[in-house]
Amino acid sequence: MNNNSTSLSGQWLGTFDGTSPGFAFLSIEPDRPTTGIATIVQDAPIPPSRLEFQVNLNGKNVSADLIQTLAFNIEDGDLVPAETYHEQNEDVVFDPSISIVGSLSENTLSGTWSGHNATSPFSLELIEPNKATNADYTLTWLDYKKYIQENTAELSGILYRGQTNSTWNLSTSLHRSCRFNHLRYVREDLPRLEHQINAVSDRTFNLSNIDDFGTFLSLAQHHGYPTPLLDWTKSPYIAAFFAFDTPSPESDFSRIYIFDSDSWTADTTQSNRILDPTPNLSIKELPARNNPRHVPQQSVHSYTNIHNIEWFIRYFEKRKQRKYLTTVDIPQQERLTINRDLELMGITNASLFPGIDGICKSLRKSHFPFSQ
Repeated sequence: MNNNSTSLSGQWLGTFDGTSPGFAFLSIEPDRPTTGIATIVQDAPIPPSRLEFQVNLNGKNVSADLIQTLAFNIEDGDLVPAETYHEQNEDVVFDPSISIVGSLSENTLSGTWSGHNATSPFSLELIEPNKATNADYTLTWLDYKKYIQENTAELSGILYRGQTNSTWNLSTSLHRSCRFNHLRYVREDLPRLEHQINAVSDRTFNLSNIDDFGTFLSLAQHHGYPTPLLDWTKSPYIAAFFAFDTPSPESDFSRIYIFDSDSWTADTTQSNRILDPTPNLSIKELPARNNPRHVPQQSVHSYTNIHNIEWFIRYFEKRKQRKYLTTVDIPQQERLTINRDLELMGITNASLFPGIDGICKSLRKSHFPFSQ
């Protein structure tokens, strides 16, 4: 993704003013640079809306014209044409014509949007795609275990995630693929995947069923298909396993994220539907059918339509004046010690990945500890 004067690709988040002020969220995929997908979140009774724009960029000058408005139907989790929503909810009226004029200044896109009856200012900030912040703590393995015991071991709702490289940001596999348009994902990509998996699976998935949909996404996630899910665990030591399972020649540190999910869900909007256009990071315990890895890994998923999850959490930390996410870096040079310690706890590839692959990976690490 590019954030220079020749490209708008990426995600932008900010506010707009007017008679009904609210949040604005803009996504532009790099393979469709002239199509902007904007989310407008206003006060009720207007539902979250997905607006598709034709976008033009001339130097640092930006213009855009509305192509289509879809309203999010909370009852069934679908996006419907604004006209259809209005027929069922006569008190809700959508502007049929919106144009945008603005300009780029570093990582800010600002200007005015003009509708049928009003012209209002807006300002959006680029969600920086590849920026991980400095760690809150840099600890030895021994100090990490002490930190967990003293700070989080007795708390509920704390989730953990380990990443091999401390410079990687928090991002789902779908968003790392530079895909932000979830409607495109649901209506173009997933039906093809559903068809192929149903042909070889012991069970048939029906993606119109919300439980099946969640199970299907979780299964796809654990088999390497890009999804808007991010894996977390309830165990600080399983997170450490994933942080140190393999060496990282690109970084001297691995990182463990510690997330206060109970406080986050209490303070922010949580979504149960993938097509909900509202910017969100939602915590989900998805059904684990056909996924033998789910239980031993103590898995919990987060779902999001945001590319850089840490950026989004920090954005709300500033607004709420509250800490949700803590980052701990641990030196990679302790990897062998950590893996031996985790093995004594029973945390191995064999225990976390039931089957022959897990057994072989576990014994490889034990028999050949210096292998890359």
